[in-house]
Amino acid sequence: MIKYAKIVDEKTGLCNVGTGTDSKFYESIGMKPVDVTKSETDGCWYLSEKTETDEFKSMIAKEKKYYDNEDIKTQLYELDIKSIRAIRSGETDRLSELEKQATELRKKLNS
Repeated sequence: MIKYAKIVDEKTGLCNVGTGTDSKFYESIGMKPVDVTKSETDGCWYLSEKTETDEFKSMIAKEKKYYDNEDIKTQLYELDIKSIRAIRSGETDRLSELEKQATELRKKLNS
């Protein structure tokens, strides 16, 4: 997709993109119309030509793994809170289910 953009990183093709319609403004701040693609992993814009390289695909895969792991860590933290609440309220019968969920998440995190 053609958008006004300024390249931030030549190696990865990372760009700052103008998403509005004021082409004169974008040109005045050094942006040019280029073919860019928005990454589904990190939400950043990249030169479309760079998104087809093996190096870029490897970088995005690493970022996806990082974001997935952060999500799992958040879920584990929330399970810890739920476990503490269950203990405090005397609902210890819920603990085995919460621990089962946590075990599955830890397996994903360590894979």
